[in-house]
This record gives sequence, structure tokens and C-alpha cells, in this order.
Amino acid sequence: MALLTNVSLKLKKERYKFLCATSSSPEGYGLSFPKGVGMPKIIPHAGARCELPEGEYINFSGPIEYVPLEPGKKYYRCVGVESVPAGAYWTDVPICTIDQVRLELAIKNEWNGDHGVVILTPRKSIAAWRGKIAPQRETQKKNHYLPGGGVQYWVDTQELTDGCGSWEILKLSDVY
Repeated sequence: MALLTNVSLKLKKERYKFLCATSSSPEGYGLSFPKGVGMPKIIPHAGARCELPEGEYINFSGPIEYVPLEPGKKYYRCVGVESVPAGAYWTDVPICTIDQVRLELAIKNEWNGDHGVVILTPRKSIAAWRGKIAPQRETQKKNHYLPGGGVQYWVDTQELTDGCGSWEILKLSDVY
């Protein structure tokens, strides 16, 4: 485990040797589109401190609700070479395997090099929208999908600073 600072800067392989670069290779699961996927639907919230950009709706399946990150609770983000630790997408379930990254979180090779996990434990409430992860097409595959279905948080990255909480980075296989 290493503590992170400068969380808005891209991660470098020289510093975190376990990180992998993005790839245009297919993920290799070859699954068909999952059944029961709902259209994204925002549940209005009068006290929301941010809005979910319309272009992000496609990454959700079913209801999307305003649920800020809680102080003291751990949140997880998969990262690779050139990823920014303070990115928009998080989960509250520990990320432990590459299958979980691909299948439950539907993270494509071309988006993220993977093999690293950032853990944020906020000191204060952080504005976020929560919902079920939508399926994603596999990289370079027309009819193969990463099913998704896990829970994700889209976070207002303006609130993610070095001082908003404690930041750690671990190798994917070292997450407890």
C-alpha cells in the first residue's frame, strides 16, 4: 500500500510498477447482451450539490439517484498507467480481481490499463450520483459485452482534492 498525493495528476509506471497501460485488445469474455437491463432514469433530488451530465447517463442502467459519498466509508476506483486517481467513477465494493473489473464493473481495456486500485476514505460528504453499471461492448467486438450490473458512483471531481480524505493505491491482487 502507498499513500497518494497530487491526486489530480496522472499515474506513472515508473512510480507504480504494477500498473498496466491501456490496450486495444478485446477483453475476451464473449458474452451476449445481458437480460433485464433498464434504461437510465434520473431520480430528481432537490438538495443535489451537482448534476449528472447527460452524456454520463449511458453508463448507468435503471434508476440513478443522488447519494453523496459518506465520510469514513471506503470507496474504490480501478486505475492503470496514465489514469487520474481523482476520476469520476467509483464503487463501494472492494475491487479484488480482474474478472470483477471486466464483468461487474464493465471497465474496458481501452479505458483503463488496470491492475491498480485507488481507495478513498472521505473526511466529508462528496457529491455523487449512484446507480447500476450498464453493459459495455467489449473492445473491438461488435456483439460481445461486459455485463456490468455492479453499483457505481459518478462523483463531482471538483470535490476530489488531496485534502478531501485519505488516498491509497494498491496492486489489484493486494486489495483486502
